[in-house]
Amino acid sequence: MELVKKYKNILIVAGILAAIALGYLWWSGRDTTDSSTLSFAPDGFGLPTEASIAGQQILSVLEELRQLNINGSVFQNAVFKSLIDHTIATTSEPLGRPDPFAPLPFESEEAKPK
Repeated sequence: MELVKKYKNILIVAGILAAIALGYLWWSGRDTTDSSTLSFAPDGFGLPTEASIAGQQILSVLEELRQLNINGSVFQNAVFKSLIDHTIATTSEPLGRPDPFAPLPFESEEAKPK
């Protein structure tokens, strides 16, 4: 009993580390994805990261775009030529002050915070 009291903290830490190791082994053995169709870059725990999932989605969209063919005769069609451009021209606005945080020219020295 004296031994347990003396090494209580060490035994607790060892138990936590053992639980983490068993959890890791259990999760790494549960790979249900078909690795021939997916290629994820796993993180330190063997799980795909959000960035790798997003990258995989981008690659699949790019693969679909690669197979896309555009027929140039569409642009010669009378329906396409009858389309009207409804863009609205914008006017340029004057720019603001060069330094928006500079004191205003009409501020007095008394009104400035110290």
